[in-house]
Amino acid sequence: MKRVIILVGVIIFLSNNALAVAPSIFNETKQWCFNCSFLWLDSVAKLSLTVEPQLTPDLYRIILQGHGQGFVGWFHGDRHQYYESLVRLDSCGRVTSLTHLQQTQINHNGQRIQYGWKLSFDERSTVVVAERLWGGNVVETMRYCQVATSIIGERVVGDFLSALFTFLSDTSHPLAIGLRYDFLVFHRDGGANLRIKVNRYNEVQNTWQCLISSDEPCLPGGVTELMFYCDEKRIPLFGGSDTFFGGVSIHGTRCVGE
Repeated sequence: MKRVIILVGVIIFLSNNALAVAPSIFNETKQWCFNCSFLWLDSVAKLSLTVEPQLTPDLYRIILQGHGQGFVGWFHGDRHQYYESLVRLDSCGRVTSLTHLQQTQINHNGQRIQYGWKLSFDERSTVVVAERLWGGNVVETMRYCQVATSIIGERVVGDFLSALFTFLSDTSHPLAIGLRYDFLVFHRDGGANLRIKVNRYNEVQNTWQCLISSDEPCLPGGVTELMFYCDEKRIPLFGGSDTFFGGVSIHGTRCVGE
């Protein structure tokens, strides 16, 4: 009888944790769009962040994409940047990177060219197969091994989108100033340390300021820091970077009605 009681207790505990780490907001596809401003220009680019639950339970696809608009878009060859990660979120709240795709499309010498990388990870995100893409075809394949960290509390994920999804989906810790997530992410020159830290809270706007930083340029645009603000549900509201274009800020604000 005692064993039965213990077993029931374990089942209840696991069930409660499973519910806690599967936010209902991600039961359906969610997309947030952002207008980007630069100096006096109000809309130089459009960005969107999408989280799609897959038919297979516990699988999610996270997509970040952006393209220039107006003169800025024309000047940069109608550039379109695309990042996509497929991850697994288990009942313990652990996010495992499965694949990561990054692609660039741009006009060059009268032609539309496309290039990028596709990364495939093992179950621990420590063995990586990297495929270099050109025109939609694989032109080079490489294999890397990451050394799993021994630092307590540091999570090994494959890419920055997997790290961001870990932050967005975590319901085990309420937002608080000083809350920090440490990750080891893939970088072709070796593993890179990536951190997401809650810096401050704005009581008037009811927003939390968070900083994503890395010791390697593994964030979009080849930068090492991105700042974003979210609400109490961790939904991103606006953000930006002070390291684009020689230190001049570019900021994105969520579109009205989103």
